[in-house]
Amino acid sequence: EIDALAAADDDPETTYFKLHYGEEFRRSFAVAVGRLDGAERRALRYSVVERLGIDDIARLEGVHRATAARVVARARGRLVEETRRALRERLDVGPSEVQSILNLIEREVDVSVQRLLAV
Repeated sequence: EIDALAAADDDPETTYFKLHYGEEFRRSFAVAVGRLDGAERRALRYSVVERLGIDDIARLEGVHRATAARVVARARGRLVEETRRALRERLDVGPSEVQSILNLIEREVDVSVQRLLAV
């Protein structure tokens, strides 16, 4: 899967950065998932991995659909925030550098999100 990160037209330096930062992202994302509470992880797993709608999530959690929507939105926001924070801490870079790194590895982000939330 990691090899799929590097497109055939990428130069060796870009390929290296994708592989290196992809690994740093995976580690930072795992830290971020660990910082979420159980309800947030469940909501994200339902939404991202199981692809359930808000009505289905509300029914599973026994809450109103508006509450389920707020929980999913809050969990997504916290996950993004915590991932960015962990990545900044790991790499000792600023917010704009983190955004550049995330842009570079965006395909890996989708794969990691689904894999780490599936457990």
